[in-house]
Amino acid sequence: MANEVRRTTSRQSRWGICTNPNCPNYRQKIEIERGDLICPEENCKKPLSPCAPPHKKGKGGMSKNGRLIIIVVAALALLGGGGFGIAQLFKGSNSKNVKIELDKKELVLQPGQRVLLNPTVEPSDAKVTYTWTSNDEAVVTVTKGGEVTALKAGETTIILSTEENNMLKSRCKVKVEEAGPSDEELERQRQEAEAQAAAEAQAAAEAAARQKAIEDSLRQDSILKAKKKQKPGTTGRKSSGSKNLGYATYKGEMENGQPHGTGTLTFTTSHTIDSRDSKGRVAEAGDYVSGLFYKGHVETAKWYGADGSQKGSLLLGRPE
Repeated sequence: MANEVRRTTSRQSRWGICTNPNCPNYRQKIEIERGDLICPEENCKKPLSPCAPPHKKGKGGMSKNGRLIIIVVAALALLGGGGFGIAQLFKGSNSKNVKIELDKKELVLQPGQRVLLNPTVEPSDAKVTYTWTSNDEAVVTVTKGGEVTALKAGETTIILSTEENNMLKSRCKVKVEEAGPSDEELERQRQEAEAQAAAEAQAAAEAAARQKAIEDSLRQDSILKAKKKQKPGTTGRKSSGSKNLGYATYKGEMENGQPHGTGTLTFTTSHTIDSRDSKGRVAEAGDYVSGLFYKGHVETAKWYGADGSQKGSLLLGRPE
């Protein structure tokens, strides 16, 4: 039954009930003398729901509703075992003024982490029994004591309520994120990357040194063979100069009008470097080949791009 708050005794007064659950006058009948039918509570000022005046008391100073309550209470006392039934009837009668709150409204956790949520109740002497619920127990679980455990990545909500009034609730949003690598793991990965880069650089340097040794050996071998074939006391018709071959321009040592000896072949159009190259490598305009030539063919040389970067090596040897 709604309580009564009498504001005046004027015959022109009206009665209304406050419907704001956060107001101390919630569900109380209030008499308003004049003006708008609004709650007089300073922090409320919500419109009142019009209602009839309270019942007048009958004989013995008690209203009919009052006598009915006494009868119901007595019946419950008999059925429920005396005082227990009465206690249950009035248990939580002031629950409209009770508030529960959690100390945290949002949590960001990683799988395996645990956090304790602490509830508070107002007024502090209110007797409540808490109930805890997780909207998704695959992501987060919560114990009867409010301990939250993150299980896997996801989002959910922890809800705190009471057995006495399940309309009283407080919520905490929980987001679980996958754990990133630790500082130790990041340092280990960095060291491994540096070690791998150093090993690759060393391997490349060793390969380049071996390639240079091979080229130097071939060059020396070609020079020795040429000297052996040369007749004593003759020098042939070897000279230095340049020649336009149509697809490239040669500049260097020549013999009988052909590239022969040390020189450089600079390509003016896209063309096969040497017809004897089993790989069929093609130089683009601007590329050049520098090395040792024999009777118009590449014997051993390096192939460079127009920007000066090395594109490969040619070890073709002398033609038959």
